Amino acid sequence: MPKVTPVTIETIDDLTRWGYTLALNCVPCRRWVDLDLAEMQAAGRGKKSFVDIKFKCSECGGKADKQLRSPLAWKDGDSPFATSPSY
Repeated sequence: MPKVTPVTIETIDDLTRWGYTLALNCVPCRRWVDLDLAEMQAAGRGKKSFVDIKFKCSECGGKADKQLRSPLAWKDGDSPFATSPSY
């Protein structure tokens, strides 16, 4: 039986490496955005755990919940959510 290497997805770099996206939802103002992972990496946050990062809404300051999205969730350009670096 072939050895299977587990996939670990914990950091911003891991999300990019495996093709995942991270959507953020502000419950108080009901806003959704896809996190700009490339911008996070360019800012030196690629090694940070997305699980531990606390995101706040840039419009109302409310806590943003995270939703991990599989690479199969949307085809390129089909996501109905705006990509925003402002979270």
